[in-house]
Amino acid sequence: MKIKAKIKALELLGLSFTTAPIITYLIVNWDKYTAVVPDQVVPESIKLSAGMVVGLSFAVLAAVGKLKVQGGWLFLGVMFGLSWALKSVINDIVLFTGMAFAGSTLDYIFIKGKVADLKETRIMEKQADISATKMAEALAKQMAGRV
Repeated sequence: MKIKAKIKALELLGLSFTTAPIITYLIVNWDKYTAVVPDQVVPESIKLSAGMVVGLSFAVLAAVGKLKVQGGWLFLGVMFGLSWALKSVINDIVLFTGMAFAGSTLDYIFIKGKVADLKETRIMEKQADISATKMAEALAKQMAGRV
C-alpha cells in the first residue's frame, strides 16, 4: 500500500473513532429522536437526517483539513441551521461531545503520530528520489565527456 493511501486510511480510521460512537447511539435511539409531533410541518426524521448529513460532511471536511469557514455570519448561519435540524438531539449534546472527545483522544493517541511519521517518511522519500535523479543526471553529464 502506498504511503499516501495509508495516510488517508489512518485519517479515516481516526475520524471513525470520533463518529462511530455517536452514530451508533443515534441509531439505537432513532425512535426517541423521530417521535411524531402533532401539527409539525417538517417531520423530525427528515430534519434529523438532513442535519446529520450536513454535520457529518463538516466533520469529514474538518478531519481532512479542508474546512475553512470565513466570517462569523456564515458560521452562525450554519450553526443555526444545524441546531434547528438537530433540535431533537440537543438534549444529548453533552453525551455526544463526551463521545467525540473520547474518540478524538483515541485518535490523537493512536493515529495522529503514525500519520505524522508517514507524512515525514513520504517527504523524505520524495527528497531521496529527487537527490538520486539529480545525482544520476550529474554523473551522466560528467561521464559523457570521458568515454
